[in-house]
Amino acid sequence: MHENMNTGLRGLLLVSALAAVMAGCTKEDDLSSVSKEMTVFEVTSEFPTQKGATMNITHNGPADCRYAGCAFEYGTSIDEAIAGKIEELRSDLAEDAMLAFDDVTFSGNSSTDVVTGLLPNRKYSYVVFGLDEDFSVYGTRDTCVFTTQTGAAPFNMHVVVAETRTVQVEVQTNSRFDDTYPYYVFWTTDLETPVDRLIEKEVGSLDAPAEVIDHGRKIFNVPDDFPGTPDLEPGKKYRIVVTGLYDDGTVYGLPVDMTFKTDRGDLPYYEHEDWVVEYTGKGLYSGRAVDNITVTSADEERFFISVVEEDRLAQAGEITQALLREVIAQETEAQQKVIDEYAAFGIEATWYDYSYTGTVERPVEALEEGEKYYALAIGIDVDGVVTGEYQVSDAFEPEVLSATEDYLRWVGTWTVSANYVDQDDYLHKVSFDIEIKGSVPGIGYTVSGFGKVDGLMEEDINVPDIGVLYDDETGAIQWIGSYLGPVDMGDEIGYSASIYFAALADYDVIAGENFVMAESRFTDDGNNSASVVATPFKLDDGSMFTAKSMGYVAQMPYIDGYMLASVNPSLDEDIRMVRKTGENQGE
Repeated sequence: MHENMNTGLRGLLLVSALAAVMAGCTKEDDLSSVSKEMTVFEVTSEFPTQKGATMNITHNGPADCRYAGCAFEYGTSIDEAIAGKIEELRSDLAEDAMLAFDDVTFSGNSSTDVVTGLLPNRKYSYVVFGLDEDFSVYGTRDTCVFTTQTGAAPFNMHVVVAETRTVQVEVQTNSRFDDTYPYYVFWTTDLETPVDRLIEKEVGSLDAPAEVIDHGRKIFNVPDDFPGTPDLEPGKKYRIVVTGLYDDGTVYGLPVDMTFKTDRGDLPYYEHEDWVVEYTGKGLYSGRAVDNITVTSADEERFFISVVEEDRLAQAGEITQALLREVIAQETEAQQKVIDEYAAFGIEATWYDYSYTGTVERPVEALEEGEKYYALAIGIDVDGVVTGEYQVSDAFEPEVLSATEDYLRWVGTWTVSANYVDQDDYLHKVSFDIEIKGSVPGIGYTVSGFGKVDGLMEEDINVPDIGVLYDDETGAIQWIGSYLGPVDMGDEIGYSASIYFAALADYDVIAGENFVMAESRFTDDGNNSASVVATPFKLDDGSMFTAKSMGYVAQMPYIDGYMLASVNPSLDEDIRMVRKTGENQGE
């Protein structure tokens, strides 16, 4: 992932500033030689909204001539629209003695009319025409056509109850709208057709749209509340749509398009013969000790991975359908809660992010030693609906690792000395203590305190511990990119961010998981000093990237880019590490 640093709510940030230069052109203000009667008007539209648009009007006649304009429904006669506008102006002037003709018409060789009060997702025309004070029309009029925006989805819906042959779906008006907004609900077995084409076909088949419109909060029973539609079948997927619909059959607003699946009932779950699930040992992932599960698959069917205790899935060593059904339901619900919790932090997450195809190795939270487990691949689609397919590993006990003498050499407290260049290009000589603790013997460690230098950052964030890998071939520590989860940005900011330990170069940030950006190697025989040097690594596009510094960055909700959340020591020169306490020196 290749991103730019973004300015934000912190003081010391890596900032990339782009200056936008706007150039304007002007006309000479010479009086036109064209007579008022020969004036030609022009109008164009821009900035459409749900309720209108902005009209830009120009003409080549005298600057002091008066003119008017109006929006009207597309397809209406232009002459009728002009007559209606003139009648409106006459009425306004008659009802308000304080109004003058100049108050309700335009002048000048260019002007802007901001149109409001229209309906969303409809096509309109706008006409501009010359108008004298006696309401006679002159000049060559002009028109343009525009469409108002759909805006936010006015409605939302969710499944209340799913049974084998019936499903209850609740539809209600979005909190930004009131209950007077009309909508139409329909369901279908068609899961592929784009929703706009589906709506066009469905609404086009309605004889009397006004008779099928609903308002406000309502629970629909599928299929009972939809006469003429087929029965539902157990374990099948269907699609339901709600769209804004006016009495005249005009569709408006963004539709809500959702798939649902009936309960499987007594239908059996069945093993996917082409999936192989295996436990593949201990590991370290984004700073956390993990156990690794590998699923080997040659097809493109989606699955998610779960690990459960042996007694949850088997009785006397035998996996039963009843236990299998219960476990799959529980594990699916638990994974859905994880996805929903990320949304609470403003992080977009879906089942697409938590399910896989093909052959993958995925980490799970470290398991308890001495206990027996099963690993499961559970068939799922991107909507979170189980397919009925699964595969299970053999029962296994988590791997138990022993720490070697070489591995333990890094454990202890170290003082790190480095250079740090702030946003004003000022060079700081910094030092801070880090503590390296054993995490997964022979595989990795946990490091706390990296980049923590009091006084250099305007707002100190209590950054989480990071994980580093141990290279058993060279004896080096490998500093890796890590996603560390949500972190509180403080009371003043009032919301959370996603924190990464990342590679930086100028204004570029490479954030991700488990890529090696730098290494620490011992520089003396006593294992009491070491240096940290950058190691080039390959990006997804095949290009190589070398970090110039590394540190914590925060990705804020709803902004593009990252903000620096700690001092980021420079890798242009080696970062020095000197042992303070640990393997070779006492406390």
